[in-house]
Amino acid sequence: MKDYEDFEIAIDPLRDGSYPVRIRTERGQEFRDRLILPTADARYQSFQYKLEYQELVTEDDIMAFGELLHETLFHGMIWGAFQAARVQAQARGNALRIRLSIEPDEVAVASLPWEFVADDAGLPLAIEHSFCRYIPRIDPIRALRVTSPEVVKVIITSALPSEVAIHYPLDLDAEIAGIRQSLQPLVDSRQIEMREVPHLTGLKLQRLLEEERPHIIHHIGHGTLNGDMGFLVLETDAGTRKDVSARQLGVLFRGSTVRLVVLNACKTSQVITHLLRGIAPALISANIPAVVGMQSSVLDQTGRMFAEAFYRALARGFPIDGCVAAGRKAIIAEGISHLDWGLATLYMRAPDGRIFTPRTP
Repeated sequence: MKDYEDFEIAIDPLRDGSYPVRIRTERGQEFRDRLILPTADARYQSFQYKLEYQELVTEDDIMAFGELLHETLFHGMIWGAFQAARVQAQARGNALRIRLSIEPDEVAVASLPWEFVADDAGLPLAIEHSFCRYIPRIDPIRALRVTSPEVVKVIITSALPSEVAIHYPLDLDAEIAGIRQSLQPLVDSRQIEMREVPHLTGLKLQRLLEEERPHIIHHIGHGTLNGDMGFLVLETDAGTRKDVSARQLGVLFRGSTVRLVVLNACKTSQVITHLLRGIAPALISANIPAVVGMQSSVLDQTGRMFAEAFYRALARGFPIDGCVAAGRKAIIAEGISHLDWGLATLYMRAPDGRIFTPRTP
């Protein structure tokens, strides 16, 4: 089981047509360079056009796009520092946690799907290493780890309003069963408590956060954007649709015991004009240590595959970074042309990705 060593890439606000970049390695080495976004590159525009008009995207298209992102992010001093840090980490049996630190106003940088970065051999870096997004905040970072003898409390929530289910059905039972199977050994050995809260409403969410004090929330459902604000599609008591904004969710989660939120719902990390108006970033700003969201729409089947692999890795004591990588691999096993492997986004402020260390059942 690998550990991750930090490789921080802090991207500062745009200045004179490029973004100043500050690099800091696990060993405290510091480097500086500049970054120019690839939006004017024909390869970038071709890939975005295919996505927008839902044309067939091939494995070669995705890897070419990933290599373009690699050229953009890793060049000059950044490339030299990354190569040296990677070799040193590998010598210790570790991988790198590539921590992208992005200012909340820099949406042009944050909206790029950096998780698709691939090396010149066409291999996604996010499989071997971790791509972790970091938002600078003043609030102290809450501890991610749940310390023994406390039992890790996992609550699986879901919402599928009747008018949404007609057009965008989800197999909720299959995903919940997959997660249960992945975590069952730790449930049996009383290291994890797990329960389900279907038909999630805003009031139900408030009560479970205050009364049950969970450590992990896994939500299955849909997300959407309205203007520049992200919304999670929840339900009313009557089972109809009730959209809850990223700002509302931040209010509900602030001060809670939650260490990790996994949002297996579309567009839960997508941003338009300001980073903190996206759902995942808003939860990070509410002092949740780690949030996994989706940058765009994902297929129900690949979402289930991601969730099952994620929790299998969590049950083995992997850090959250490794759990996300396991989820990506599960989707890639079906084919790299499944874009969904690169759409999962990990936001994390905690310095270490381990939420708990399971005892051998």
